[in-house]
Amino acid sequence: MKYICLGYMEPGKFEGMTEDEQHAIFDECFEFNDRLRAGRAFSYTTNGPKGLVTGKRAVLALASGGVFSNGPATPFDFHEPYLRAILGFIGIPDVDVVRVEGYSP
Repeated sequence: MKYICLGYMEPGKFEGMTEDEQHAIFDECFEFNDRLRAGRAFSYTTNGPKGLVTGKRAVLALASGGVFSNGPATPFDFHEPYLRAILGFIGIPDVDVVRVEGYSP
């Protein structure tokens, strides 16, 4: 299975880092992927997968230049449903969302 890690930095910032600093960013991304593996965040049972991260609450802080929570762009809101699905899968169904939308400096 392959993973993708998406992130954003100011233009030129990554190129201005040392090689060790660049590697640290990638290591952090891969460490997150390791946390979402079977036996650590979920397990397989005879009734299907079961989340192992229980008794936790998550808060999603979502920021975008557009407005996705309502209006014509609502069908393009992929962040919240995806993150809720992943968190629920690993056992965290209690998710609150804080949005900053429609802000473009």
